Amino acid sequence: MGLLGRSAAIGLELDTGAVRVASVSGGSSRPALNSVGSVEIPEQAVIAGVVEDRDMVAGALRELWNKAKIGNRTVILGMSTPGMLMRSTAFPKVPEDRLEQAVHLQAGDYFPIPMNQLVMDFSVLGETETEEGAALELLMVAARREQLGKNLDCLRDAGLRCDVIDASPLVLGRNLPSDIGDETVVVADIGNGLTSLLVVDGKVPRFARVLQVSLESYADELGVPLAEIPLDGEGGPDVLGVSESWALRVSDEINSSVNYFVGQNDGASVDSLYIGGRGSRVPGLERFLVEQMDMPVQRINSAEGLANVRAKNFDPEAGGADYSVAIGLALRGLEEV
Repeated sequence: MGLLGRSAAIGLELDTGAVRVASVSGGSSRPALNSVGSVEIPEQAVIAGVVEDRDMVAGALRELWNKAKIGNRTVILGMSTPGMLMRSTAFPKVPEDRLEQAVHLQAGDYFPIPMNQLVMDFSVLGETETEEGAALELLMVAARREQLGKNLDCLRDAGLRCDVIDASPLVLGRNLPSDIGDETVVVADIGNGLTSLLVVDGKVPRFARVLQVSLESYADELGVPLAEIPLDGEGGPDVLGVSESWALRVSDEINSSVNYFVGQNDGASVDSLYIGGRGSRVPGLERFLVEQMDMPVQRINSAEGLANVRAKNFDPEAGGADYSVAIGLALRGLEEV
């Protein structure tokens, strides 16, 4: 089971206050969006990406499958928690048939938590040269076994099967426009409970992080439930008229991650920022980030890269942002055809 396809695939996101699903088919070259759907859940049922009310979420998933009219019950599950660990490293080059064993033997050197408490996977990004010789550029991802187990147990209760698990930040690059070329860009998905961030350099994921800032704190300042936050197209107030402090926190968290990435990669720079998730639709946020980040900022519409959109009652202007993780996860599944 991977942490990081087929002719059809289903992506599932477990967010605070909502569960979301997207079904795609047609192969990775010409994907079609067949169905999307979401069901609201109590805000304490999923906390920071981890299922805390197993019965409630399992019931919501059964309702979601009926609502979205999805027949297949095998999913690609996204994991995004503050306890998720992601490391980029240059790993000594070894024969391909020995790589997995070698990485797992040395994984403890890269993570501060005992490996028996983690589930770990890795991806080879490319090759490089170090002072010690040829090396592989690896992106290593580890999730806490206990947190992952809670989510998988809930899926089983709902009658679902998970054969692929991916770190939610890593799927965000699949939603980027095809014309970004060799640019270095940041993608931030501002969800209800957490924000997933990914730095993509020349279409290759280089750095990923889970940020604590999210729509939860904005909802608290407005004094409304997550589901009732006024968003664009709904006559919502401009974020600066309601909570400039929250908008500044979003900007500061993203800036901090960008600065860390640049500091770890001499000569690196970031060309633009793409935002997705339900939080990207907070009125005025995109304009505010342009001023604070001093770079182009654009909201992601994950439906734009699809060859066909068959999903009923789907609004690409809203759904393209809200379902960016679920659609990205489903596209991840198609890549394994």
